[in-house]
Amino acid sequence: IHRHGLRIPEDISIVGFDDIGFCQLTQPPLTTVQLSREIIAEKVYEALTTTICDQAHNGRQYPIETHLIVRHSTGRAAG
Repeated sequence: IHRHGLRIPEDISIVGFDDIGFCQLTQPPLTTVQLSREIIAEKVYEALTTTICDQAHNGRQYPIETHLIVRHSTGRAAG
């Protein structure tokens, strides 16, 4: 992005996913989607258990709550 003369967040916004600790250390700090690894593990276990116990199982959605952590890599849309 910098090599092409663009500025973050003035010209382009960047959003990451998973909110690892490194996100706060980037320049600028990265806006990211945060979710609980513990809840993901619980949902995976639930999905595997359901699939093993019910071979005719046709699938199911397992929603996981997320949070947007706004830092300095996003800005207002031009307009």
